[in-house]
Amino acid sequence: MKTPYKISAIFLLLFLTFSCTKEVDFDQIDDVDIHTSYLVTLVYFNLEAPDFLTSQNIEEPVQADVIQASFANVSQKYVEKVKLTILTNNEFNRDFNVEIIFFDIDQNPIYQLDPILIPANSTELTTVIEIPSQDIPVVFNTAYYGFIIALSASSDGSVLQPDDVYSLEFKSSLELFFNYKNI
Repeated sequence: MKTPYKISAIFLLLFLTFSCTKEVDFDQIDDVDIHTSYLVTLVYFNLEAPDFLTSQNIEEPVQADVIQASFANVSQKYVEKVKLTILTNNEFNRDFNVEIIFFDIDQNPIYQLDPILIPANSTELTTVIEIPSQDIPVVFNTAYYGFIIALSASSDGSVLQPDDVYSLEFKSSLELFFNYKNI
């Protein structure tokens, strides 16, 4: 091998063995924060005018439903925020008031949200309620959710009829926001 090739080969070998990177700090893993969320669909219903009438066509302005909580196996250790989202579409010419109540395993009320007003003739209304951080443990003690939907009285004294074509669409979900970090 000729001398210039030897020098080039040695230079190339030296160049490839030295790098310009800094040391790897494996302790950085202690500073990792992983943010994610978990969405739980709570309840969906579509109530029509006949749903607010008895079999004798007498107006019954309150409907109620209780559902079981569906995230019993979720750990609350890393939950930093909880949001309840309600999507409504009210075709009635009357307001609705919705109450949401949290119940324990024995169906005793343990928490209640402020009532939600759904205005008459409102389309695609979104209501977002953030559960205060000090109340997040209540969410994990909840075994059932109760929904009470109350139809307000009409301003002109009219009552619903079985052939009225009004409807109230109601969708709700609960979103848990997690921050997994090394503690």
